[in-house]
This record gives sequence, C-alpha cells and structure tokens, in this order.
Amino acid sequence: MPRAAMLPQPSSSLEVPEIEGADDPFVILFESAPCGLLLLDEDYVVLAANQAAAEMFGYATKRLPGRSLASLLPQRFADLDLSPHGDDLSGLRSDGMEFPLALACEGVAGGCTLVMLTDLTSHERSRRELRQARTLFEELAYVAAHDLRTPIWGMANLTGLLRHDLNVGDIARAKNTLKRIDQRVTAMEKLVEDLLAYARCDAQAARLEPIDFKQVVGDIVADFEDYPDFTIQQDLLVPDFIGAKADLAKVLRQLVANALQHHDRADGTLKISARAYGEHCVIEVSDDGPGIPAAAAERIFRPFQALDADGPAGAGLGLAIAQRLALRNGAELALLPSDGRGASFHLAWPLHPRADRHG
Repeated sequence: MPRAAMLPQPSSSLEVPEIEGADDPFVILFESAPCGLLLLDEDYVVLAANQAAAEMFGYATKRLPGRSLASLLPQRFADLDLSPHGDDLSGLRSDGMEFPLALACEGVAGGCTLVMLTDLTSHERSRRELRQARTLFEELAYVAAHDLRTPIWGMANLTGLLRHDLNVGDIARAKNTLKRIDQRVTAMEKLVEDLLAYARCDAQAARLEPIDFKQVVGDIVADFEDYPDFTIQQDLLVPDFIGAKADLAKVLRQLVANALQHHDRADGTLKISARAYGEHCVIEVSDDGPGIPAAAAERIFRPFQALDADGPAGAGLGLAIAQRLALRNGAELALLPSDGRGASFHLAWPLHPRADRHG
C-alpha cells in the first residue's frame, strides 16, 4: 500500500458514503471487473466493493462497506505491514474458511486505495493435484517395476518346478509346489489391494467437522486393547478446531499402530503429546522401541518400503498412506532424528481449513 501500516479493526462509527454515478466509466469498470475490487479509505476501511469481491468473501455486496481490510484476513495478518503487492496471503470467508489470496493495491484520488484481489483457490488446488499426481505416478511406476515383478518371477520359477514334479510323477512334491503358488497369488492380490487403497487416498473429499482432539486420541487408544501391558501416556493441550477429523484420526491411528506393532517388548511405553503452536496443532508420537535408522527416515513413507525385508507383502504401506493423508490436508509428517532407542514422529496439522484443500 502507499504507506506501511498495521491493519485497523472495523470502525462502527464510520459513515460510509454512497458511490453515485452509474454512468461514470470508473463505476462501470469497478462493478464489472472480473477480479475482486475494494475501495478503501485512508484507514483501510472498505468504502465500496464490487460483486466479485463480495462473492469471494461470501458476503452480500452491501455488507462489505464499513468493514476493515483486517476483518477480511485471518487474525495472523492483522499486524502485517502490507506492501503495494502482497502475496502469500490468505483471505477469510464469512463462514470462517480461509483461501489463498493475491493482493495488489494502488493509491487513488482523495487518499483512497484501490485493492485488486484474486482468489487463487483453483490455481493452488490444480498445482497441488498435479504434484500429487506426478508423485503417485512415480511411486506406482516404481512399485510396478520392483514389488510386482518379484512375486511374478517367483511364480514363474514355481511353475517350472511344478512341471518338473509332474513329469517325474512326484505328486506329493507337486501338491506342495501348488500350495506355494497359491500363497504367492494371495500375496499378489494383497499387494494390489493395498496399492489401490494407497492410490485412492485422494478419491473422496475430506469432510470438515469439529475436532475434539482428546476424544480422537482416546478413541484410538481404546482400539488397541490387544496391548494390555503397554503404557500409553497422553499430554494433550489443544483447543477444539475445525478440520478433516477422519483423516487426522487415520494418520494418528497409523502412528500408534506402527509404534506398538514394531516394538521389541510387550511392556513398552508410548507417549502422545500435542500443543497448539501458531496455526498448527503440533503432535508428537514417541516410543521406546528399537528405533528407526536415520538412513530410513524418508524411505519409510514410501509404499511397500518396510524395514524388515522378510515382512509380509504390503508391509510399510500404512505410513505411506498416513503421509498422503497428511499432505492432502496441508500437514507435515516427519520422523525426528534419534541417536539411540525409540522413534518419534512429528505431525504439524493445520488448525484452519483452506478452500484449496477442502473446498
């Protein structure tokens, strides 16, 4: 803007002037512009808004005049010094949904400011979906080239053995070879099913709803009654927030399951802690198990990349699904560095939904 200033709060005593002159070229351009336009006074309070801006923020056109620009942005931008061209911003709709916003402004006569707004929701959603599609394609190509080939080669070898068994008349050995072939086919079916489940992570739109974080964690812990000797500690200080509750629960459930299932003792300890920091719910799921090598920190989030090479078909998929669900919600999931025993997963989950992810 022409001058850097902290965004003010709405002024209830402001007398909003009427913009007259329907035949005036400026008024015609202002009303018909495809982008959102706001006319602000010197205190950055809206004097006029066009229809595009009103629809962008979810208000009737007549409801925007009198509001400050600060009231149309999330609280974290209230003290932001805006330059003539601001990016990396978010707008705030009347229903509380945030959306990516590009803003440019220009000083006009009378000390006013004309603000041009662009809703980047479709643009950001397309970019995200393209990145996800490219990543998914690369991962599926890798799985097809490696994980699917191995059982196919194994069955090819077994069919050769079966042919030999039948030629020499060894029926008992042929039956055993058929059994091994059946096991490989079952493993292949499981692998394909898991692969489809992973690919379909983004098939359904996430449903937004209120999240009582303590209840979510409590429900997850209650589902692991098969580990009665395990101690699960909880340290949760997070206010209720709106988000994709089902996705968050799936991610947390997988982190808990991973810690319990891969522990080397029946009486281990698992700790779940959570705090609200800035715009995120920051969660840590830690255990005192054997730990995960630093070299495997990124590999464990890829499909079928189990640390145990002798593990069952499809092992390692759970963390890959958890990572995809986290990414589609704008969250960050990572394994924290560790020098010895124990593994700690860090999950930063957004406290505010955004239109480009949940719209």
